[in-house]
Amino acid sequence: MLDLEKLEELKKVDKRCFPTLVSELIELIGFEPALKLFVNYSGSHLRVPLYKTTTGELEQLIGDEAFEKLSLKYALEVIWFTSVTKFLNDRTIKNRNDSIFNSYKNGATQRDIALKHSLTQRTITAIISKYKP
Repeated sequence: MLDLEKLEELKKVDKRCFPTLVSELIELIGFEPALKLFVNYSGSHLRVPLYKTTTGELEQLIGDEAFEKLSLKYALEVIWFTSVTKFLNDRTIKNRNDSIFNSYKNGATQRDIALKHSLTQRTITAIISKYKP
């Protein structure tokens, strides 16, 4: 069953930020069908059929036109999808870390940043040190 909450969250992500496979699928079959595949097969794989299936499950998920395009390019191949949850969590942490570094760069103290983000100063120091050249 398609997780509509995750689908809606993914729709807010810049198209250039998705994993390579998802970006390729967006170009091939369109934004929404690609996201539906990403959510539905999160953390698992899809063996792309050569022909329409008897159940029509994949066609119902992404539509006939998207299915035809997917099948032409990936027929009989196995496509592995990363976890949507991991992808979203990684983006959240990256955004937090970017915010921490920008605050530090703009003059905030490590103590103030730690309090704002409910982290230790040691963690703030580690995050900031990763951003230094």
